[in-house]
This record gives sequence, structure tokens and C-alpha cells, in this order.
Amino acid sequence: MAILAAQESMITVSRRLTLRQVATGLSCGNLCFLRRWKELLTYTARDEYFMNLPPSPAQYYAAIFNVLLLGSIFSLLYYLVTRVESGRYYKVTRIGYLLLLAIPLNALREALSDYFPYLRGPLIRLIGESAAFGLFALIGALLVLAFIVWPIRVYAAVATLLAILVVFVPMTIGQALWRASQYDSGPFLDRPTAPPIQSAKAPDVRVVWIVFDEMDQRLAFDERRSDLKMPELDRLRKTAVCAVQAFPPSGSTSTSLPSLIGGRLVKYVQITGPTNLSIRYFGSSQFVHWTDEPNIFRRARAMGLNVGLGGWYHPYCRLLASDVTYCEWEPIELVSNTVGRTFGLAAANQLRSLFETSIYSPFGQSLDTKTRVRREAQLLDWGKRLTADPSIGVVFLHLQPPHTPFTYNRRSGTFDLRNSGVQGYIDALADVDRTFGEIRRAMEKARLWESSAVLVSSDHWYRSATVLDGKSDHRIPFLLKLPGQTSAATYSQPFNTVVSQELVQCILKKQLFTSQDVVRWLDVHRNDVPVHPF
Repeated sequence: MAILAAQESMITVSRRLTLRQVATGLSCGNLCFLRRWKELLTYTARDEYFMNLPPSPAQYYAAIFNVLLLGSIFSLLYYLVTRVESGRYYKVTRIGYLLLLAIPLNALREALSDYFPYLRGPLIRLIGESAAFGLFALIGALLVLAFIVWPIRVYAAVATLLAILVVFVPMTIGQALWRASQYDSGPFLDRPTAPPIQSAKAPDVRVVWIVFDEMDQRLAFDERRSDLKMPELDRLRKTAVCAVQAFPPSGSTSTSLPSLIGGRLVKYVQITGPTNLSIRYFGSSQFVHWTDEPNIFRRARAMGLNVGLGGWYHPYCRLLASDVTYCEWEPIELVSNTVGRTFGLAAANQLRSLFETSIYSPFGQSLDTKTRVRREAQLLDWGKRLTADPSIGVVFLHLQPPHTPFTYNRRSGTFDLRNSGVQGYIDALADVDRTFGEIRRAMEKARLWESSAVLVSSDHWYRSATVLDGKSDHRIPFLLKLPGQTSAATYSQPFNTVVSQELVQCILKKQLFTSQDVVRWLDVHRNDVPVHPF
């Protein structure tokens, strides 16, 4: 009887729902997914470059389901609010409904942030983490005040606007159904790698080149916090050439990595699809395809060496696979690769994503952070296999730490860090040390550490350092251990690390044997390119 009564009650409610109430609810549910729709329906050729796969059909169906679900909930809430026509709860119910609109307002902020970056991360870099949160809190407080002072007027205006915007509901659902029917993963697939070069013995000289993303010289070494321990890198510094005035090719991963790999300063990039990255060098007015340009991998292959590549951010295995023997890459965290590709996972995680950012989440670690934990582990495992393989002459690793989102907790030694802003960078530096230690132990176990040249550097400095401690320094680490090197050497002259590619070539050609050779080589070549091109 109770079930029948409930069913009858729901039927009664559904009959009483007016077209305006349904339209308002559906419109509100659709606006809640504004950011998700933007990522699913209007992603650009540039966005495709960073995807490992396009959004799956199940993700589109999940988004449609969620919009209809939220639309039903908001329609019911709107119906219940309109039932209260007078009395002391008249204003309260309308204020409560308006407060729920924080969800679609946040979705609007996220969608507009692509055009106005100061609506997200760059604002924190500009005015600081506390000030940014304070500003958003002030804006929120002013909205709440407006709701309280003029609840009836604001409520009526918002309801009318939502009813008008319902015209976009069938448009977005129609586009989603069309996108789902046009799914094509072909352009996103990795390309075949070059065949292994068969040799009777291991290469005489091998190089392991590791680029840690956004590792800062000042914060990691010169002004390291007393509660941060980095024993593995400190151990490396005792047997390496340590440059204390090394500068990156640029302040962006998009231009810095092509510069390092190619050995020429890249000023601009143009991204026009999953496999299309065009670059423009300093001093040139022409764009050329990165895939067609010479690089350290192609040059090493020409020397008869096998090359192993592992990295993130750039789709290395779509662009440079033919130049390397082994390849693995991980994409940056996007909605298409963090919510899940099945209907159930996508539906649940899309709803969850409405209440969190890439860093902050009321549910613990954000979806982006959880995804980063998995991908960092996979890429590290790949790097250990490459560096422990004696048949590979050159290994290039572009690894995520210490780049945000921050996942590693240096106090617990586990990947349970959550909701960590700029302070998490200190933990991420400890993750760099842990990561390097694992790679070194893999090489030592394979008896390849002493016979290998190991170069550890970065692509750019920590760009939010001023928020962290009020200072900014564009220097990056540069640590080079030669085969058999047992003592340290410090290089104090400024230079740009774009020369690393030519330096690696000289090591492979057996032209540099001692730390003094490296120091002399840097003295000769450090003025070949501008130290501060950015």
C-alpha cells in the first residue's frame, strides 16, 4: 500500500509540473554540464593533440543521462518552491533555490576560464592562493547578499532566464548523439616504432636523459626547506657535474621539450590536430613540422643505437615513434581520460566532477589526482625497464613530478596527498628524489649505472614559486654524471640547456670523458644561444 501511495504521489506531482517548471529544471541541469559539454562537444584541434583517445560514445550517453537526471531534480525542486506562495517560508525557499545555482555558476566560471585564464590557476599565481580564495569567497558572499536582499526579484529574473535557455537542451543532446555516432579513434593511435638494431654486444656508451617537469633549482637545492630531504639527488651531486646557472629553453613545456630534443630554440608552436605540431625557431618566420625536424633520437639511431622514449604531455608515440625503438607516453589529465570510458563510471564521475577541480575535491583526491597517481606509476615502471635494458643506447624520460596535481605525501611516503595547493610542490620534490632513486636502483641491479652517462634536468622552473614563498628564479637543475665518474664538479657560468642535445651527441661519439672535458665544452658552447630567450 505504501508503495502504491508513493507512486500515486509521484504521478500527481508529474501532472502538476508545468511546462515552465520542466523547462527551467532542464535548463539548469544543462547549465550544470556547461564545462563538460564544452569538453565533449567543442574541443578543438589543439585539445585533440593532448588526448590519448577522443571521448567515448558512453561518455556522451552518460552526459545526456546526467543532464536529464539533474533536470528532473531541479524541476521537482522548482515545483516545490512554487508551491510555497506565501508565509514565512516564502523568501526562504527562493533563497535556497538560488543558492543551488552555485553549481551552474561554477560551471560557467570553468567554461569561461579558457578565454579568461584569471578565473582559475593564473589568478592564484598573480595574487596568491589565499587572496584568490578570498576573492571568490567575496564574490560568493555578494551573490548571497543579493539573494537575501532581493530574493523575489532575483528569483523571478533567474527563473525567466533559465526558461529561455532551455532551447539549448535539445541542441546539446543532439550534438552529443551525433558525436557519439561519429566516434573515430584512428587519428589518435600511436605510430609503429623503428625496428630494433641488432648488435652482438651492448653499446660502448649509453646515455640516460631524464627531464623532470617544472623542477626548480632554487627550491630543490639552493634554498631547500629544512624539512625536505632529497638523499638520492644529493648522492648524485657528489659524482656529477653540477651546473648552478642553468636556464631552460622556455617557461612552457610545449616549446621547451621540442627545443631540448631538437637542440634549437623553439619560440612558438602551432597545434592543429592529434599528430600535428608545427614549430617556429628563434630567428625564423616559418613554421615547420616537428616530426620532420632532426632530433637526438634520429641522430642516435644513425649511430647504430637503439633508443627508448617515455614521457607525458606531448604525444611522443604519435609524432616521434619512427625515430625510436621503444616508446610509451601518458597524456595530461582531461575529462575524456579521467572520468572513465564506460557508461557507469562516466555517469558517476561526471556528476562528481561538478563539485571538484583538478586539485581540490570534497571527496578526497580529485579525479585528476587519482589519474595522475596511476599514470606516474606506469611511466616510472616503463622508465625502469628502459634504463635497465643494456641493448638501449639512449633513454629519454620526460616525467611528471614535480608538476601539479601533487600526489605524493613526503611524510607518509605514500600517494595519498589531497587538496594540496602550491605547498604540495615541496612534497612533489620529494617524489622527484624517490623516482630518481628507483631508476638508479634499477640500473644498479642491471649493472649499468657505472657505465652510463646520466643527465638530470628540467623543462622549466616552478612558475607558482612566488605564491609559495614570494620569490621566483628561472634556473633549473642540470646534473651530469659521466661513465665511471666518482667526483663532483661545479659549473657556475650561465647557459641555456638547449645545448644538452649536442652535449649528449658528443658523449655518444666518445668526445667527452671527464668532468673537465664537460666544463671546457660548456665554456665553448654556452654562448651559442641566448641564456634568457623567454
